[in-house]
Amino acid sequence: MKAPNAFTNIRTDDVIYTQQISKLARVTEFIDDLPAAIYTCDRNGKIDFFNQAAVDLWGRIPEIGKDMWCGSCKMYNSDGTPLNY
Repeated sequence: MKAPNAFTNIRTDDVIYTQQISKLARVTEFIDDLPAAIYTCDRNGKIDFFNQAAVDLWGRIPEIGKDMWCGSCKMYNSDGTPLNY
């Protein structure tokens, strides 16, 4: 029986990790390019991801890990009247 090679296992783990990071980057880029506003919050309600369409909708860039539930302070209709939400 051949002894396990720790370097092979580390190399395999590195390859898997690199592949996962690559997939995550592609998904993030895809979501960022969508015309729909998308954002996510952590379990405490703090924003941890948003795309450019969300920034365009909100009119501001939220602070990741600080802003909660929604990135907008106030939202308005296209005619400038306040949006009831």
